[in-house]
Amino acid sequence: HNEILRRAPHLVPVLAGPWFFDRKTEVPEGKQPFFEIPVFNYHRGYLSVNYSDNYYHLSQRHPEVPRLTPQHHEALALFNELAASPQLSLRTVLQPGDVQLVSNHTCLHYRGAFK
Repeated sequence: HNEILRRAPHLVPVLAGPWFFDRKTEVPEGKQPFFEIPVFNYHRGYLSVNYSDNYYHLSQRHPEVPRLTPQHHEALALFNELAASPQLSLRTVLQPGDVQLVSNHTCLHYRGAFK
């Protein structure tokens, strides 16, 4: 968030605006196969982040979902670049028996392939 604010402040309102998340066929009864949720959500002075670019791209298969704009694509590209940067990421290798607990909304995480 802060690095995006520093580098591209015009993208912060885009990331705090409407984004559509695909449910990937896990659709509760009576619900649509997608839902709206901002990437950056500010509530009572706290920031939570909901980010998974493949869910946003998949939502585009539904005709009811607004099309991603050039600014959305710019925000996705910058977010992915920053998340993968060595300056802002931490790489760990878990050993058998290790447990790692993270909150999906305060600590972005990615799991590579198992070996």
